Amino acid sequence: MTQTTEYLYKCTFYADGDPNGMASLTALLLQENFDNFPGRRKIAARMTRPIAVREGGSGTECTILFGSDKALVLNDIAGLPSVTVIDTTGDQLMAVSQLRMRAGGLIPTGFFSRQGMAVIRAILRRELIVKGLIAHPITVLRFIALMSTA
Repeated sequence: MTQTTEYLYKCTFYADGDPNGMASLTALLLQENFDNFPGRRKIAARMTRPIAVREGGSGTECTILFGSDKALVLNDIAGLPSVTVIDTTGDQLMAVSQLRMRAGGLIPTGFFSRQGMAVIRAILRRELIVKGLIAHPITVLRFIALMSTA
């Protein structure tokens, strides 16, 4: 008799108090994607670099550390993240979450759509700043794949 166990990948918080708005939103989106798209759990388990996310208007920020079985979301920026995503307008992260990615983020098909072109324009206009894009492009693409609801 064979028994299958579901491979769970959870998002957890580590904070002295309550998680800030950016940490809550990021963890909620990631956990929803892990539940709805089981293949993304393997992508997250392969992430070795920390990622920081900052919302420019309010200044709230969080750091995401990926492990083999869970993602840890920290309030504020902790350590030296390899990639930092800064949304200066407050709505660019939602646009990024609409991009379709294939092959674990390695084939960015979403950038060839109308929404993808808008994200590229936002990067060129510095409305969406991605520090580490040149040095760690695979990490950035995998992060987009993890955040994508498409």
